[in-house]
Amino acid sequence: MLNLKNEGQRGFTLVELVVVIAILGILAATAVPMVNNFLESSKGQA
Repeated sequence: MLNLKNEGQRGFTLVELVVVIAILGILAATAVPMVNNFLESSKGQA
């Protein structure tokens, strides 16, 4: 008889992956300008 219960099956759902990608995008969108400002200010001091 087929066991239709997927016990022990591990992985991420599509919703979880989308949430993680969205969070990473938000973090990248805030980090890139900060790094850019840091690089510009360090060029001015050199």
